[in-house]
Amino acid sequence: MAAVSGFIIAAVVAVIAIFILVAVALVLVRIALALLLAMAAGGIIAAISSIWIDDAWPLVFMGASILLAFPAIGWMFRDSSLKAARAPANTAPKVVLPPEPAGDTELIAAWEKANSLAPGYALRLMAARESCAQLLNRSELSSLDMALIEGAQMIRTHVPDVVAHNGEAIADSVGEEQNLARLALVEDLETIARIAQARLARRKEAGRDGLATLRAHLSARSTE
Repeated sequence: MAAVSGFIIAAVVAVIAIFILVAVALVLVRIALALLLAMAAGGIIAAISSIWIDDAWPLVFMGASILLAFPAIGWMFRDSSLKAARAPANTAPKVVLPPEPAGDTELIAAWEKANSLAPGYALRLMAARESCAQLLNRSELSSLDMALIEGAQMIRTHVPDVVAHNGEAIADSVGEEQNLARLALVEDLETIARIAQARLARRKEAGRDGLATLRAHLSARSTE
C-alpha cells in the first residue's frame, strides 16, 4: 500500500515538473525569438549605417540589438496582456425591475409598448414613467388618501389607453407624420406624469402643513 501511494505521489510530482518545464521552455523560446528579431533589426541598422560610417557597424549592431531587445520581448508577450484586458468581467447581469408595484402588469406592458413605439424618446419616457410610479407606490402606502388613490386610478386607466390609441396612429402613418405621432405619444404620457407630480406636490405640502401644526401643538403643550 505504501509503495502504491509513493508511486502516485511520484507520478503527480513528475507531471507537475513536466508542466513547469514546458512553461519555462515556452517562455525561453519566446525570449529567444525576441532576441533574434532584435539582432536581425540591429543587423539591418548596422548595414545601413556602414554606408556613412566605416568600421562602426559592430558597435551599431550591438547597441541597436540591445535597445531593440526589450521592446521585442514585450511584443512577444503582448497576447497574454491583451487576453487579460479583453476578458469579460465575471459579474452577474444587472436585473432591472419595473418601478411600478408588482401587480400592475397591464400598466407595465403599456410602458414597454410605448418604448417600442417611440425608441428615440427612451429618456423622456423613463422620466414620465418614474413620475407616475412615484404616485403609484405612494398610494400603496396611503390607503386613505383619496387624491392619491384617484391619481393612481387615472394612471392605470389612461396610460394603457393613450398607448393603444397613439399606437394605432403610429401604425397608420409614415415618414414625418409617423415621427409626429411618436412625439404625440410621448407628450401625452408626459402630461399624465405632470398630473401625477402635481398631486404628489400637493400631498407633500399638506404633509408639511400637518407636521407644522403638530409641532406647534406639541410646543404649546410643553409650556403648560
